[in-house]
Amino acid sequence: GIPEDEIEQEKRIREIINTYKALTESQKELFRAVFIRKERVNDIAAREGVTQSAISHRLERIRKNFEKFV
Repeated sequence: GIPEDEIEQEKRIREIINTYKALTESQKELFRAVFIRKERVNDIAAREGVTQSAISHRLERIRKNFEKFV
């Protein structure tokens, strides 16, 4: 059969995907901007017309969703 650690890894990947899917659309967009496209917080803030602090707070809420995987 499939090794136990491979099964656990697949389960973990599914959980991470489901956690991402549970984000709001704006959270998903911010996630993609920061973690995939590697945009800078100050650039995102300028584009959205909000403070860097506002973007940082939004990112912190997103990070909290993924804390259990660290």
